[in-house]
Amino acid sequence: YAIAGEALTVANLHTHISATDAHDLDLVPAAAVSAGDTTITIASLTTTLNECADGMLILNDVEEEGHYYLIKGNTAGTSATCTVTIDEEDGFVAALTTSQQMGLVHSMGFDVVVYPTTSLGPPVGATCVDWADNQHGWLQTRGPGVATLHEGTAVLAGNPLGPTTQGTAGELELLDQSGTIDYGIIAWMGDADGVEDESSAVYWVGI
Repeated sequence: YAIAGEALTVANLHTHISATDAHDLDLVPAAAVSAGDTTITIASLTTTLNECADGMLILNDVEEEGHYYLIKGNTAGTSATCTVTIDEEDGFVAALTTSQQMGLVHSMGFDVVVYPTTSLGPPVGATCVDWADNQHGWLQTRGPGVATLHEGTAVLAGNPLGPTTQGTAGELELLDQSGTIDYGIIAWMGDADGVEDESSAVYWVGI
């Protein structure tokens, strides 16, 4: 389940999460927190209410580096203090000082956009129908489905597919066709040959 970061006007195109905003990285607490606390405040942060819900608070450097917590919700603010509530009833496992560096990672379903020909993030799923910007909808992440093949792509049954690097954003192509570095397999061609520039049956493999 995702919210669109742009108009997703065509079904069967694969998508990815939009680029992370600069303010989401290398943040520090506005005040120290104790072990067991379930909230933490961050100064000078512009957020909308619960923008980071279902995302992650990662401790990316200093002190408790490597830990992460799921986010239950956050307050709204414009260049003001934002309070983040973690989804952990026992709270933080260790105290954090104002030197702790953190990052806020949006949910994988936040502001998804059609996968561009130059990757900016990981694939998160394929559109099942079209829907408008800022509306919610379902993405398919695995199993039998349909994908649009890049024009000029001849794909035999059972061949591996990846994001196109040369055609229309959101389409798939046969891996190694472009001669560039592949992004990796995200689908397999079905039990029939694919037709270029048309939608074909594929098997999505856990985007």
